[in-house]
Amino acid sequence: ILSWQQCAEFSNYNLTVCFINASEYRCPCDVICVWEGAVDFTLRATGPDLDSTFTLTTSTNRLDLLRSITFGNVTIKAEDASGITCADYGNYENYKAKVTLTEE
Repeated sequence: ILSWQQCAEFSNYNLTVCFINASEYRCPCDVICVWEGAVDFTLRATGPDLDSTFTLTTSTNRLDLLRSITFGNVTIKAEDASGITCADYGNYENYKAKVTLTEE
């Protein structure tokens, strides 16, 4: 779980992943919505011969953005935006991104 603008080193994958930015598209707390929406995370992955910035979505309904991205044999996936209350909605410095890495 990465906090706003925090990086984590994944030494077993020889990668560092940073939470650069977010875009909030979830249904606001005080509104009734047909679709729950999504949070999109801008992440940066660095490693040997890799320096890539990309956006992943938490939505299963959005076809315009990726839910995961693969570099070599490592897949990075955005799972969730955690720790957000109605008071925090859109205050990205309070967001935490659950990001998982798996080896293919």
